[in-house]
Amino acid sequence: LLKPSKTFTWTDECEEAMKQLKEALTTAPILSCPRPQGTFILDTDASAHGIGAVLSQEQDGVEKVVLYFSRALSKSETRYCATRKELLAVVEAVNHCSHYLLGVSSFKIRTDHGALRWLTNFKNPDGQIARWLQTLSAYNFEIEHRRGRVHSNADGMSRRPCASECPHCSRKEKQETAAVAASATETIARESDPELTQWIDKWTTQDLRQQQEKDPDLKQLLSWKESGERPDWEHVKGNSSALKLYWALYSEIVLHEGVLYRQLDLSCKPVATHQVLTPVQLRRDLFTFLHHHRTGGHLGIKKTLARLRRRFWWPGQRTDIERWCKYCETCQFRKMRSGSSRSPLQQEIASAPFERIAIDILTFPVATDNGNTCVLVVCDYYTKWTNGYALPDHRASTVADVLVTEVFLQFGTPTFLHSDQGAEFQSNLFRYMTELLEIKQTRTCPFRPQSDGQVERMNRSLIDMLAKFCSHQQEDWDTHLPYLFCAYRCTPHESTGCSPNLLMFGREITLPIDLMYDADPTSTTPCPVEYVEWIRQAAQENFERVRDCLERSAQRQKRNYDKGAVQRHFAVGDWVLRFYPPNLSKSKLNP
Repeated sequence: LLKPSKTFTWTDECEEAMKQLKEALTTAPILSCPRPQGTFILDTDASAHGIGAVLSQEQDGVEKVVLYFSRALSKSETRYCATRKELLAVVEAVNHCSHYLLGVSSFKIRTDHGALRWLTNFKNPDGQIARWLQTLSAYNFEIEHRRGRVHSNADGMSRRPCASECPHCSRKEKQETAAVAASATETIARESDPELTQWIDKWTTQDLRQQQEKDPDLKQLLSWKESGERPDWEHVKGNSSALKLYWALYSEIVLHEGVLYRQLDLSCKPVATHQVLTPVQLRRDLFTFLHHHRTGGHLGIKKTLARLRRRFWWPGQRTDIERWCKYCETCQFRKMRSGSSRSPLQQEIASAPFERIAIDILTFPVATDNGNTCVLVVCDYYTKWTNGYALPDHRASTVADVLVTEVFLQFGTPTFLHSDQGAEFQSNLFRYMTELLEIKQTRTCPFRPQSDGQVERMNRSLIDMLAKFCSHQQEDWDTHLPYLFCAYRCTPHESTGCSPNLLMFGREITLPIDLMYDADPTSTTPCPVEYVEWIRQAAQENFERVRDCLERSAQRQKRNYDKGAVQRHFAVGDWVLRFYPPNLSKSKLNP
């Protein structure tokens, strides 16, 4: 088959055999987990275009494969001499397997290059060789020479199927490298992936009743409510703290169709809000759905808690949510590092919906399958209503068209339009549009994105959410935008105390979580005349309350912002995350 005159035909049977071979090499009994006892053996080899290694361990008298390693040589590395290539293979393999080899009493390195037997006897090493030997000095190993004909395991790992200039192999190597680099992200989000397409089972009234009966405290509370008698404190004081809290809130708890609810009267709603008393066994599932799911967006403690409290309640709810959000690995890996000292904060406070909006272009290094390369982010300073529009480019004509057709025609023209000094916002077309619509355009200072802080903060939140749901190729980010902006708009904002949807439309939208259980049993739909009057009155009350909240929030933000950066202190024994700079070409959506 190696002769030029021979032709090789790859059939379906060959493909099936190759799949079976790959499966056999990467599963037991050939591939095994490492054990605390047993000598490690590292077989290394180098070829003209690549290096490879196989880490094995002696287990029950048999060598078991623990790890495979290979990579292509760079253009400069292909010009190394044979000895230097073989030494490079040893160094790279040892570094790759350091989590197994560092600290063991001894391990064996096997190579088919005899010169490496005198690896530690290099005379006067300098430069690259000296650095490699210094790296290897941290390990305790012995080198053994093995003839090439029996060294096929590592030899095969170092071979490429064709020459280095083959575009197919180069493309495959880039894809595999990207997959390995994204393995941490995929591991962290392993619980989130199924939730992109699957829903947890719908909970009927009967299901909620059965789950509440399984909770000892709620079962006791059910018996109180069914009998209609609240027991004396003497009969309760020896029970759990949760049951004692239920006893204290007895008047707020109602029983409807066999299900326990906590009734809350809120001024911003025409009817009382009923929260399902959630049994212990369902609490984590609810948090997972409202935090990890794509419509949850991996938002923070306050936003997750606010969304949960609209529908469910249990004793110690805040403590549970704080703990679960704090230990969410996906959120920890995306948490931003502390900044530096800041200058005094200057603020502009809006007084009405869509009086002042901010816009920005968020670009991505990877184009999606739909051809989109950037997002136009629009934020309202008053209601905090936000949306993003995926664009194929950020030319002035494209941005202006989306603003007019998707924003101004739906919500009206703003009084002020704030943006950075991007070329698309400084163009004659954009200036003509703002003059025609009588919009006063304001701009940020050069190299000072904090001047457009609200939309820049939204960009950061959007990138955080996208990074937790995008594939490792990052070519599907535009498909997640509607879901993630929905998650943001239906969550109460810290500055206003209300969700953007409530302030913009006068009501909350129905979410997938609302379809999981029966609707509020006491909710009623008023007639149109009453509804319009209630909307007008509620909007007026909400706007007055929001103005006060915005002023207090602005004062608090300025007070906190002007303090400058806060130095973080670490104590001995603290667990920390070490920041590794991501691949610069795809840095925005990396963990």
